[in-house]
Formats: sequence, structure tokens, C-alpha cells
Amino acid sequence: MGIRGSKGCANRASNQHSSTANSIIKPWTEQNLGQVCGHEKGIQGWRNSGYLDATLFCIFSFSNVLDRILLPGYRKADNSRNETLISGHVQTILRDEIVNPLRKDFFLPAGKVMKLRKEMAVFDAKLTSEEMDPLEFMYVLFSEVLNLEEFLSLSSGQSDYFHQILVAREGRGRTPTIQQIFEESLIVQELKLKGVPKPVLILQMSRTNSWKSFEYIIPSLRMDITHLLEEGPSSEKFQKDGKLKQSTFGNTLLGSGEKSTVFRKTESNRRVTMELFAVICIDGHHVTSFVKSGPSLQAPWVYFDSMGQTATPGSDHIIPKTRNNCRIWG
Repeated sequence: MGIRGSKGCANRASNQHSSTANSIIKPWTEQNLGQVCGHEKGIQGWRNSGYLDATLFCIFSFSNVLDRILLPGYRKADNSRNETLISGHVQTILRDEIVNPLRKDFFLPAGKVMKLRKEMAVFDAKLTSEEMDPLEFMYVLFSEVLNLEEFLSLSSGQSDYFHQILVAREGRGRTPTIQQIFEESLIVQELKLKGVPKPVLILQMSRTNSWKSFEYIIPSLRMDITHLLEEGPSSEKFQKDGKLKQSTFGNTLLGSGEKSTVFRKTESNRRVTMELFAVICIDGHHVTSFVKSGPSLQAPWVYFDSMGQTATPGSDHIIPKTRNNCRIWG
């Protein structure tokens, strides 16, 4: 999940950070699970913010793989001076009032997130009050606000921040692994990866409000993409007689087919692999997330729900909650 100090934020006092401009506090580690989990932990939800809270928690709580987007030099130049100033303000709020306070205090009040939503509202007015899809929010942040380079390039010449999974109709009704449906999605569209997705690979499952591709999906905790690269081994490795070979990655069950998954790159014996470190789950209008607490494949997973419960019936005070040792597989 990236480089972390051995002490990390083992206690609030030891995690105080210097006031150096643009500094970023290190993400949580497995040693912080006792402080991270429980009620009034994580990000507090308010006014349909679940999609945003779950996304921010996935990206920044236990991983630093996207910390680079918090640094001013990582943004590309923009033609509009006004939009460039707004982008800089969003980046500052995200770093100094969202990520750093969350990592330091293990809790972020809803007002902090609302400040980010209001600043970004110039790009999409829905951000301040309405529900959005997590991928919709990420697109606004990555493309329109920060103007980042796309993470993923395909042999078709297209590039994007995400890959939407498309599968053949006859393949539905089964319980596949993420490895299998990613391979199949590229085969169906006759695509290859031009290179390793950087800094992350984000996959989106096909779905609508009333339909989803699969009832369940088996998580591939480590996914081999060597044969999916344009200059990698022949696709015969994973396709034979027009049919997908069974993948050896993943043999356990994940709760819902409606989700987005995030992988980071690893390398082993010249194979190019990517490890799953976060899952955003969508159940109707309720968005929650699972995040791996460390780099090991055996590291505990943490479940986060920013809209966990209200303080009292009818109250608008939301109590977020996190749980550790969650099983995202059977």
C-alpha cells in the first residue's frame, strides 16, 4: 500500500506533523486498527455525502498511492486562470482539511467535507446536496478539478481514469473472479493495455439502478496483468478456442456485484501484478467501502460506513462507524 513509517500514527500525539507547507501526514497502518475502528471514527456523513466519504476513505485512509495528487506540482497547467486558482484551492482543502486531519485524528466532521463540496460545486452543482456515483465524483476531481493525466491507456488509443467492465451476455449468472471479468472485458472489446496503469487501476462494474452484471463477484486479491499488456505474452495464455480459461486468482466470495475496485502495481518474478486495496460497494442509495489495512495479502480489511446511524431518531447528527477484521471473501 506504499511506504509507511514503522510507527505511523500509533497515537494522536506521535502523529502531530510539522507545519511545513504542503506536508502530508502518513496514512494509517495495521497498528492503528484499535484507534481507527469503532463509532465516531472515519468520515462523518451529511446531506447525501456517502459516495464522497466512501471514496475519500478508500483513497487516503490506509494508502499513500494517490498522495501525489495532493501536491501542487502534480497538476497540469490549465488554460483558465480562474479554474487554475479554484483547482489549487481544492487541492489545499483536500490536503490540509481532509486528508491530514483524518489521518491525525482518526475522525473527520462533516463540515470539513462540505467545504470541499462547496469549493468543487463550480464544476458540478450536484456536489453540495445530491447523490452522485463515486466514479462520477472521481472523474470531476481527477479531470475537471486537478486536470490529471489519465491513469489507463488502451491499444485503441483511448485513455481514461477507469475501466468499465463489459462482459458477454451469455457469461452472466455465474460467480466470476475480478481477474476473469477484467480479462473477458478486454477480450470482448478486443483491447490490450498499452502499459501498466499508473498510479492505480480502477475498475467499474456495469450496473444500473435496477440491474447489475453479477449477483456476486470473487475478489482477486492479486491480479496478474502481464498477458493483458500490449507488449506482453500472447493472449493465447488466457484465451483458447474462443473461450476463457479458468483463472487461478481468487477462490472466495465477495458480498455484492455492485462495486468499484482499486488496484495498485506490484512486481514478482518478472510478472506484472496488481494488488486489490479498496472496494466501494453500492447498495441502492447506500455507499460503503472496504479498505485493506496493510501491504500484506493477509492484512485485515476495514469496513467503513459514514452514514452508520443517527444519534437519536429524527436527528441530523450522523455517527460514522468502522469495523476491522471484515471478511470480503468467504
